[in-house]
Amino acid sequence: MDTLLKLIGLLQKYYFQVHGLAIGYVCVAWIATTTNAWIKAAIPTLPLRLFCHSLLVIAWTLVWWKSRTYFPRTKKGKIGLVIAINAENEKQKTRVKSDFAERLTSALEQNNLSSLFQTTVLSDYRASRATQILRGYARVRSIATSDSPPPENARILANWQGFQKRVRGHFYVWGTIKERMNIENTYLMNLDGLVTHHPLDLEVRGKIQREFLSIFPRQISFYERFEMNGFQVTADYMYLAVRYVTGIAAFFSGDPVTALKLHGHLKEEIERFAEPLPPNLRHVLDELQQTLRVETALLAKHRYFIENDVTSARVLLGQIIGEQYDALILSAYIAFKDDSNPLESLKLLHRAKRVSRNDFTWLYNKAFLLMYLEKFKLGLKDYKKLANLEFDGENDIVDQCIDFNQGLVGAEPEKIQSLFIIAFLLFRKKLNFPMALEYFEKFRSQASGRSQYSYLLDVSSTYIHEINSQMRLTHTQ
Repeated sequence: MDTLLKLIGLLQKYYFQVHGLAIGYVCVAWIATTTNAWIKAAIPTLPLRLFCHSLLVIAWTLVWWKSRTYFPRTKKGKIGLVIAINAENEKQKTRVKSDFAERLTSALEQNNLSSLFQTTVLSDYRASRATQILRGYARVRSIATSDSPPPENARILANWQGFQKRVRGHFYVWGTIKERMNIENTYLMNLDGLVTHHPLDLEVRGKIQREFLSIFPRQISFYERFEMNGFQVTADYMYLAVRYVTGIAAFFSGDPVTALKLHGHLKEEIERFAEPLPPNLRHVLDELQQTLRVETALLAKHRYFIENDVTSARVLLGQIIGEQYDALILSAYIAFKDDSNPLESLKLLHRAKRVSRNDFTWLYNKAFLLMYLEKFKLGLKDYKKLANLEFDGENDIVDQCIDFNQGLVGAEPEKIQSLFIIAFLLFRKKLNFPMALEYFEKFRSQASGRSQYSYLLDVSSTYIHEINSQMRLTHTQ
């Protein structure tokens, strides 16, 4: 029995190495030898006994091989926080698990975030293997979108994809912990990290990476006599980094609910962290207020347009401090659509103009409201401005405007200026001449004999002439 215990001890120590495979074979042979008499009685035929022994050897080989490639997987619906820190000795391994990882988990629990996260601490071989994969992927990540990366990089990317498919992590922390003598015994932690997210364009990925680098603690050192506090402070710092950066990734991946859960009350927690604050956390505080406004506005839009929850959307909009563009646009929409107050909507759009930053959604809405209020010359003046403007996402805005006006014609048939608006957008923005002509003719037939539409009738006559000229020119060519 003592021999078996020694073998098991060696097996635990060298399990993931080739030595471990060999020690396992020795264990199988030892068990087969010590139970030989019983096996002979149960299986008298030698070939059958050899076959059973072979099965044991094969089974052990498969178990050993499979365990080398196994990594714990993040459960569905959880944000996977995976820690792969390589330690030099058992004491350091214990510190990583008890003082660092448990403190991190405790911080998540205390802030009611444990239901969102699953923290996994990889040990020994798995931490070493994960570090190799993560370090390689981080190095070639900038070319991950290349159609034909070099063979070496293609292999690294394939290893990462297989690893990520198994683990399903969202935030990876890896690195080393060492002890060195510097006046007195000192712990040195060199850390790196990676945030994963849904496929995003390069500009957004770059922003997430910059935010990550701005807060992530990469090199940390503290004296051994302060080891408990040192590991706990490092865990607290990491906790704040995880919350902030994972929230940013969730936001850009289209999940404002998770983003707000992670960023809510984060300002107060950062302010409690230390005095004076490290520059990294000071940067987060500077960015956090604007980030929260944007996330709250996005969630308000989700509640209003997707969940049809006007009350909840109003509450969220009321929580936004300062002038936030998307919030003002949505507030203006609600003022018109739900409060039947187009004048209040116009006031909100004038405020949105001041913070629009080359987004002209506010002008589309303003032009519509002026037309709705039968201020046709002013409204058409704005639409003519829009005909000469372009901005990111404009095509979707134009489609939304056309859909909205089509719905309004059904809800308020007397507002036939919506037909003119649809025709104008089809003509100037979509370049759909046949459909534009159809809507202009429809508008003219319904506006005929109604004096308030005389200005639009004259303008539509000019546009119809232009469209016919364009269509004849196109047809001739």
